[in-house]
Amino acid sequence: MLDLTIIRGIFILVLTISAYALHPFDLSPWIAAAGGMIFGLCIICFEMRLERVSLKRLIGAACGSVLGI
Repeated sequence: MLDLTIIRGIFILVLTISAYALHPFDLSPWIAAAGGMIFGLCIICFEMRLERVSLKRLIGAACGSVLGI
C-alpha cells in the first residue's frame, strides 16, 4: 500500500512540475502548477473510484461507449 501511495505522490508531483514549467493557456506558472495539482488529484480520485466498480459493470460501460460512438 505504501508503494502505491508513493507512486501516486510522484504522479501528482510530475503533473505539478510539468504544468509549472509549461504554463499552458498562458497562465502564470503558479496558477498553472495549482491547476496541475488539482488535475492530478482528480485523476487519483477517479482511479480510486474505478477500483470499486465491478468488472461486469466496467465491461458493460466500455461496450456501451463503443456502441454509442
